[in-house]
Amino acid sequence: MQNEKNKKEKFYSFSSLAISIMLIISHAWYLNYQKNNIMDFNYKFAIIRFLTTIIIFSFLFVKCKKNNADSSKKTIYFEKILEYSLYFIPIILFFGIEFLVGNFKYFDWSNLALNIIIYYAIYLILYLILNDLHLSAYILSILGMILILAQYFILRFRGTPLLPLDFLMVNTAATVASSYKLYIDYSIFVIFLLLILYLYKTRIVKKNIKQKKNKFILFIVVVFFCSFINIKSKINFFELNLFETINNYYKYGFALTLVNEFKNLKIKMPIGYSDKIAKESLNKSQYIVEGSKESEIQPENIIVIMSEAFADLENLGNISIKDGIKSTPFIKSLIENNTSGYVSVPTYGGVTANSEYEFLTGNSLHFFPPGYVPYQLNTHKIKSNIINTLKMYGYHCCAMHTYIGKNYNRNVVYPQLGFDEYITDNYGDVEFIRTFPSDVLSYNILIDKIKQTDGKLFSFLITIQNHGGYAIDGYDNEVNLCYEQSYPQAEQYLSLLQLTDRQIKDFIEQLSKIDENTMVVFFGDHLPLIEESFYNTIMGKDRGSLSTFEYQKLYETPFFIWKNYENEGAKNKKKNLSLNYFGPYVLSEANIPVDGYNKYLLDLMSKIPIIGQGGIQTSNGDWFNYEDIQENEKQLLDQYEIVQYYTQTKEYRNSLLQNQK
Repeated sequence: MQNEKNKKEKFYSFSSLAISIMLIISHAWYLNYQKNNIMDFNYKFAIIRFLTTIIIFSFLFVKCKKNNADSSKKTIYFEKILEYSLYFIPIILFFGIEFLVGNFKYFDWSNLALNIIIYYAIYLILYLILNDLHLSAYILSILGMILILAQYFILRFRGTPLLPLDFLMVNTAATVASSYKLYIDYSIFVIFLLLILYLYKTRIVKKNIKQKKNKFILFIVVVFFCSFINIKSKINFFELNLFETINNYYKYGFALTLVNEFKNLKIKMPIGYSDKIAKESLNKSQYIVEGSKESEIQPENIIVIMSEAFADLENLGNISIKDGIKSTPFIKSLIENNTSGYVSVPTYGGVTANSEYEFLTGNSLHFFPPGYVPYQLNTHKIKSNIINTLKMYGYHCCAMHTYIGKNYNRNVVYPQLGFDEYITDNYGDVEFIRTFPSDVLSYNILIDKIKQTDGKLFSFLITIQNHGGYAIDGYDNEVNLCYEQSYPQAEQYLSLLQLTDRQIKDFIEQLSKIDENTMVVFFGDHLPLIEESFYNTIMGKDRGSLSTFEYQKLYETPFFIWKNYENEGAKNKKKNLSLNYFGPYVLSEANIPVDGYNKYLLDLMSKIPIIGQGGIQTSNGDWFNYEDIQENEKQLLDQYEIVQYYTQTKEYRNSLLQNQK
């Protein structure tokens, strides 16, 4: 007996020492990492937090059992505390999650009860199934840990918070996760260890708790009804911020926000919708397509390149680069001398599929719930109006992505969109840039495809070379920035743009030698997810201080349209538009007649050229927040929502198929 006791004492002593060493090492690493990544890091706060952690661990490792009677009473008292604390696991979990990935500064405390009751509801369900409070606490805690890590890493990978559809995109995320450096925040590390130790300690009261089912259920019922005040009314009038979705988590709490986002996954029928109204709106468009002033040539090859994370960061502000190097001199010359401008994209830092969706369908993500990814949920309703039109005019339509073909369900979606062919995945020997296939591979395959195709070709290429993250070791940066603070991610990203510039130059030179009329459309899918402090530096302010116009710049990428057959006099048109219009706009630039939905979109573009993230731009260049738009523009947006909803009906999809025949 004494021998067993000594073993336990040695175990506790060794564990205390080991964890203390781990804490010291991890804290030293954390201080160093934060010093290099956060401008105003508070060392005093970090040291206080570290000492507090040591004190808590010391308390948890105090040996409960002593030989004297007084110690036995303390042991019983301690076990009672542990026993009853299990009833409050959901409350502990709420505060833990909000502390780690929330922001109590902005939290609306009137939502406290609603959040806690969600955790208790899950806890009760687990207990009723398992009939074991301790095991239920384990599982609930593990779920909490998973959600914390998911929120933490998604914010760093993508710049936006966890959304319900992320659970459906685990495979896609896993394929690119290796390109990101995974850093665990010190607070998360410590709290996870505390939770594990706490659950380990509570094992001693497991037998007692098993016999208290009725007490626990009674406790849950009381908490449930006490917390049920105004739940229905609050959920019914719960308004999500559609643009800065992280603010929903800060204001309403993690659990309440996530539940309501699940509720909003279904696309609702617009107010006042009817098929008749939608058809009338489609048919009354009076838009006249100008086309090319120099010729009525329809190119034999239309190549659309959606370049991964390609952006013009100088659109946000001046960038100080050593030796005055320009990151994309050739592409900027193409932008200057050809039809070009900026497209407003629906996403920032990731979710490329949503940019694809807007371009190919003409539909706007503005009318979908936040975080909605049509490629994941709306597969059977997706049809491409521009693909349909191109096929009517004899184009072979080919999609291409030189990475994993099933990401974002592309292997299922592309046939639905109407593509005749999808080139992806296996290519034999491939040159990799960091951890992704080089864009040169894509361009070489495109050149071969043009040479092999008899007749007209439309090719839609999604590149992958410049995908985040931008802290991958072993890549030699060509760009060095001139700032007091280092921005290694920004430097790697800008270096990749230099590489892209040279690759595009070689590609255009090869196309110039092909004796076929060819049009190249090039644009970026979204801005890169690099250091937030770098964006703040070049913009001169943080996001919270941006105007609608300034905020929209975070969702703008450059485009150009190059043609090997057009005279100089027809070039150099400048246009800024949102991505939902860009497909029909490309058709008009190729002198391909448009009607129906495409014509409707071009008509709407002439009145509201940009439907952005925080607001709209009208035809006279004025910007309005969505809550401040004029009645005329509001009616146009309402009409667009009705028409867009109609394009997803079976009747409309069948009409597209009939037109092709």
